[in-house]
Amino acid sequence: MRLLIVTVRPEVSSMKRRLRGLDIVILSLLILLDLGVASAAITFEASGQTQNLPDGAVSNYVDLKYLAANMEKFEGFCVKTIGTVRNYGSIFMYEDFWLQAQNDDAKIPVVTRLAGLAFPPVMAEIEVTGIVKLSTLEGGFYFLEASSWRNSTATPTPTTESTSPILLPALIPTLAAKPALKIDLSCTISTSHDALKATIKGKLTSSELSFSLSRVPISLSYSITSGASWQDLTLVYTDMDGVFGAVWTPAASGNYLLRAAVANATEYSEAETVVNLAVTPFEEEAAQNVFSVASNSTVSDLVFNANSQRLTFSVSGPNGTAGYVEVYIAKTLIDDPAKVKVYVDENEKAFATTEAAESWLLRFTYQHSTHAVTLSLAAEKQLSFFGTPLALIIIGSIIVIILAVSFVFVRKRVAA
Repeated sequence: MRLLIVTVRPEVSSMKRRLRGLDIVILSLLILLDLGVASAAITFEASGQTQNLPDGAVSNYVDLKYLAANMEKFEGFCVKTIGTVRNYGSIFMYEDFWLQAQNDDAKIPVVTRLAGLAFPPVMAEIEVTGIVKLSTLEGGFYFLEASSWRNSTATPTPTTESTSPILLPALIPTLAAKPALKIDLSCTISTSHDALKATIKGKLTSSELSFSLSRVPISLSYSITSGASWQDLTLVYTDMDGVFGAVWTPAASGNYLLRAAVANATEYSEAETVVNLAVTPFEEEAAQNVFSVASNSTVSDLVFNANSQRLTFSVSGPNGTAGYVEVYIAKTLIDDPAKVKVYVDENEKAFATTEAAESWLLRFTYQHSTHAVTLSLAAEKQLSFFGTPLALIIIGSIIVIILAVSFVFVRKRVAA
């Protein structure tokens, strides 16, 4: 019996020692795991956050700067963040607007249209709640699909409806003045009456913005009543560089006003530019070619005299401002633009020449008031001295003197 007891005790004691060692290992692993979680939480909080990475719906605020740098970690989860509403151009133009961190370049694309939300004012600071999602367009990008937004200083109205997104009331903030915009507009008119068309080109810029204004709607219209009424041409959008364009076929020669204006004045500041267009046939009977003038001045009395080969018109504009004229002349009418002389109020004016496919473009500038402009297409003849009025007077005087001397000489001969 004693031998049996002595034999069993060593086995029991050995098993207890093994269990005790296993407990120590498990306890050590638990301590290390706890330290790791605590360290991750401290690191996360040190980045400016007040919560750990989400393991479900996130209802607390997430710093926008951190969210922008770690959107993949929040994919599929609901987050809430605060930023400034901005409009930036992108390759895909999928977002409705960008939410940018205060005093930082960090920003995220936000989509509100899928929830039927109103568009927030540009430059407003808002709080947005939504789900982080991944778009598969061209390699993929993350965006925030908003379910609600409100002014960041507003207090949300409590609601018992939690099954569908609710648009929280947004206060209208005091916004900074919208940046001033400028539209540069030009119009190239063909010089063939059979295929009369105007190529409209323009660019939207702002000296107050460091980025291009893309996807801005531009309304194009024209007037044949000196601006008393306008006819819509088309609606175009600026590209990534703020450039826009269109092709227009005028119904006939005559005087037109062409206007380009920003169509969305609620989001952008108002801006418009008007260009004057005047088109006249070269020959009234054949009317195969036309002269066209584009200018920021008011153009009137455009006439071409086929006998003298002179194109005349008047320009006028506000005193103290700069004016320009672009005259398009068919190559079939003149082979060398160096033969052309330009006069403003009878004073010869220098001009720049650009060659197009079927015409010459002559451009010159002046200070506004009212001016008479003349373009002489025929090369002016260089008269010799004998063709000048002074030469004619001298020659006539010599002839008179010779005749007088001859008359006196003849009388003397007769008297003798």
